[in-house]
Amino acid sequence: MSVTLLMAGLLASFAGCEKGPTESTELREEQGDGLDEFGLPELPKREVARDSGKLSDNEKEETEENPSELITRIFPIPSGLITRKSAREILESYGIEFGEGSSATYNPQSNEITVRQTREQMSLVEAVLSVRYPSGTKAINSRIEIYEFPSASALKLQQSAEDQSDNSREWEETLRRVKEGTATFITSATVLSRSGRRAGVQDTFEVIYAEDFDQQNAEESKSVIPDFSTQNVGTALEVEPVIGGDGETIDINLSLEYHTSPPTKETVNMAVPGTEKAFDVLTPVFHAKKITTQLTLMDGEVKLIGAWRPTGKLEFETRDVMQVAFLKVDIQTTSKPH
Repeated sequence: MSVTLLMAGLLASFAGCEKGPTESTELREEQGDGLDEFGLPELPKREVARDSGKLSDNEKEETEENPSELITRIFPIPSGLITRKSAREILESYGIEFGEGSSATYNPQSNEITVRQTREQMSLVEAVLSVRYPSGTKAINSRIEIYEFPSASALKLQQSAEDQSDNSREWEETLRRVKEGTATFITSATVLSRSGRRAGVQDTFEVIYAEDFDQQNAEESKSVIPDFSTQNVGTALEVEPVIGGDGETIDINLSLEYHTSPPTKETVNMAVPGTEKAFDVLTPVFHAKKITTQLTLMDGEVKLIGAWRPTGKLEFETRDVMQVAFLKVDIQTTSKPH
């Protein structure tokens, strides 16, 4: 099988439909320069060549190249994307042939694939790696969405979600209910982070309140000075996602804190340590709902991660409602300028 026919099949599998060599040529002509003969972005050879990026003396004489001559090139790839299969097995799965003297090895320390191949097969290697491991930085977009339902509907939604690894269907049903007016969108929080990096976002305001009385202050001062604490009220999301070796699986550690209402107040009788004094102090009551979990999702999946009864407002005492939280994760690739 020729390289051109192999490339046509490769492009068809990635595009989700069959495209012949003619269609690839037409696409190249429409998109202009910067594409190779297969309609793919050209790999900058000097960026992937060994050491300083300079081509070998044999490679410089491209007009006199022998298609069967063995050459060596090094291709950088995103971190951690080869774990289960070897580099050679991955390339062979795309129809690349390894003859005598040919090889492909992956260096996990430098995140590079070193390939020794014929010039003819190297063209296919370049195309495969540019599609499978596009240049650029991968990041994970994590978004939390919170909705409110009548309790019966929320329970039914949870039961449906329990049987599914991907809750996209339940999420779409929720959006439909919001449009119909039978559910209410409450809030959302989104944060973008690199694989293996912790990131967070807060939409909060700070509440300062008296938590205790200091014994030393009580003994040395005529007036009693309270110890103050602070509490952030609102929505706080913290994530630590890691992209798996297949480039699509996401392992994520997640912490969510959401306050269903501003703090209410109550009077508490506080004793002063070391004295017989006590004071009635107006203190806040926080209505925080917290979720801490570890999940594994695929790129683009949605998961219902929790549900609770809201508190802190009179309407919550008179209405039978529950709130649910969905998590959606997407892998994004930011291309590097050439």
